[in-house]
Amino acid sequence: HNVLGVRAVLASGEVMQTGGRARKSSAGYDLTRLLVGSEGTLAIITEVRLRLYGQPEAVAAATVAFPDLNSAVNTSVQLLQYGVPVARME
Repeated sequence: HNVLGVRAVLASGEVMQTGGRARKSSAGYDLTRLLVGSEGTLAIITEVRLRLYGQPEAVAAATVAFPDLNSAVNTSVQLLQYGVPVARME
């Protein structure tokens, strides 16, 4: 979902624009993903609108061993309840 829209040129020479300001613009095929996934076989993409994300101020990683599964689950729930920003837990 990082590609918001594209402008592409079809084999016929027709210029096509996909994506819009609305989150859900139609009930049909997602032409943006179709064109991106086709990797140039359906059209040549000339412009791309992307969603950008800021860099976090700090990044940290931790490895923690738990005596049992219940302790790991309870700690995970508490972390989320305290509002600690977590990218992933495995």
